[in-house]
Formats: sequence, structure tokens, C-alpha cells
Amino acid sequence: GGGRHTAQIMAKVQRSGSGWQMTAIGAPADGRTFQDLMPAIAQHL
Repeated sequence: GGGRHTAQIMAKVQRSGSGWQMTAIGAPADGRTFQDLMPAIAQHL
């Protein structure tokens, strides 16, 4: 879908035992830098 957001939170990657686990997120967000996006990212941690 379209929208006026300027960024997208794509996925969360975390250690799982001796491997890795990826969870798709795909959430729209607004910001131009990592620091701008921290409040939106924190909701998915």
C-alpha cells in the first residue's frame, strides 16, 4: 500500500540457540536517520 511514510521497518533478527531467527515486520515509519526511527523501532523489540 501507499502512504506518506519515509521509511519501513523491515525485520527483526535475533540469536536463537546456535542459529538465528528472522521475523518479518514491514511496518511503515517516518524518519531519515536511525536516530529518527528509534521510537518506531523500539515498539518492535
